Amino acid sequence: MEHLKAELTLVLGEQISRLETISEQTPARLYALYDHAGKPMPLMAKYYRHQGRAALEAKKLALLGHEGLISVPAVYGLVISQQKPVHEMLLLARLNGVSAEAPTRDATRWQQFCEQVVEGLLAWHRIASHGLVGTVDSTQENHWPAWFQQRVEVLWSTLSYLRPPFLRLKIAKFCIAAVRGWPVFFVNLMIPALWCTAMCACRVWSKTPAAISC
Repeated sequence: MEHLKAELTLVLGEQISRLETISEQTPARLYALYDHAGKPMPLMAKYYRHQGRAALEAKKLALLGHEGLISVPAVYGLVISQQKPVHEMLLLARLNGVSAEAPTRDATRWQQFCEQVVEGLLAWHRIASHGLVGTVDSTQENHWPAWFQQRVEVLWSTLSYLRPPFLRLKIAKFCIAAVRGWPVFFVNLMIPALWCTAMCACRVWSKTPAAISC
């Protein structure tokens, strides 16, 4: 933690007195930053243990912030550190608002909040992926035939390698037919590949009307 504070102090040019862990997951940790006087700073730092994750999330946040309805943190910068252990950090805007767990004034207001959450998530799922596939494949040409072909081939390769006891001849024939016949399944399909989200947690209720923040 002290090394991280020193690194952020050097990057920001301002003394960091304290880091507070806001959330911790397997690939990343999110920290709130406090200045030399102990006051909260208007930005956060997200620490990544694996290279490439920070840039990918920055691109996702930019896409969601531009085309979505839900407020997401603006990205101020990307830090690539060579200090061991090698890591990356995103400098993000700190969102202000009321905790989503705080009780609302009345049932009507709570219902409006829930509707805004649903509307915001549905809007995210209408966003075209723009070739962004995920953390494993990074960016590539992304359309439904390519996605289907890739996933079926990965599934078939995995089953062929593991040879589980439930892999019967009928299932094997189905996988082979799917691999060989995938072009036929998508004839005249014009639906674009859309954005998909996972592990979404709403923590902040923005004070701005008709807006929530995640």
